[in-house]
Amino acid sequence: MSRRYLRAGDQVVLRTPDEIGATLDADGTLDSLPFMPEMLSCFGRRLRVARRAEKTCVEGHWTQRRFPGNDVVLLEEIRCSGDEHDECRRGCMIFWKEAWLRRVSPEDDIALPEESAIQRLRARLEVKTDATHYHCQSTRLASATEYFPPTYKFGVIPQMAWVALREIWVGNRSVFEMAGLMAQWLGLSIRKRRIGDRVLLIRGPNRRTPTRALGLRPGERVRIKSAPEIEQTLDQNSANRGLRMSTAMTMNCGREYEVLDRVDRIIVETTGQMRELKNTVSLRGLECLCYYNFGSCPRGDLQYWREIWLERTRLAPEPAGATRPANGTRDAEVP
Repeated sequence: MSRRYLRAGDQVVLRTPDEIGATLDADGTLDSLPFMPEMLSCFGRRLRVARRAEKTCVEGHWTQRRFPGNDVVLLEEIRCSGDEHDECRRGCMIFWKEAWLRRVSPEDDIALPEESAIQRLRARLEVKTDATHYHCQSTRLASATEYFPPTYKFGVIPQMAWVALREIWVGNRSVFEMAGLMAQWLGLSIRKRRIGDRVLLIRGPNRRTPTRALGLRPGERVRIKSAPEIEQTLDQNSANRGLRMSTAMTMNCGREYEVLDRVDRIIVETTGQMRELKNTVSLRGLECLCYYNFGSCPRGDLQYWREIWLERTRLAPEPAGATRPANGTRDAEVP
């Protein structure tokens, strides 16, 4: 009997800590993909599959990659908190091996494992490889994935079409959604060939870019400034203090969003080291759409926004008993 893969919409729970532990090697990984301490909070919860990870982007690699066993899914609204990795605020979607999950029905009772079993599993999970390098799914993603098998004798387009059909077949996308993504990808590709990168990006005049601190907090409402205003904060690489304004981000200019989180520090995927950030936030509902990757990418990386690109429209509600900090803006030199 053939194995039934998990599909978008399936309800799942984590297997027991001992069952998960039995799949892990000495580094706390399965096929080089770590089970992280932040994932322990999902024990005893009924979860829903968002989509299968048929492919993924990996920083430092110009083409999309795949998990060799094709046995990885993402779960709805489950992102890494970063709490166990020195408060990393990258907010990555978490990849889940099917071996760590069990399909359940709506009628099934969900039991929380004993705390002693969870702690036994926690003791096997790595957080750092040394004093300055972190061990997490992001930093191990390159080793946990592989290039798609080369099919150049047939051309790249047939291979991408096959991947798109797989996305529809496993329930990640509807036919209409995939058609829209394909049209979007084709339109951007044509524009890039005919006119060049410059029409797809905004580039600023600065050699040394300005900055501003608004002290934004989660829950506040902000408006993204216009493209001409943001352009005055960028250098010729479309970046402010090294943080790039991508094409997808410019499509949101003039719109209002809610602040999701402050982004004070992130683990760099390609180096495994922590980088400190200033005057930067993430916005609820704004993720990397990977317009340049055929059929989109499942990672849904958060977009990071310099506060100088935003303007406050409404403050977040004050928690009971909280003292409001002094508001205002200031210019400062930041990395």
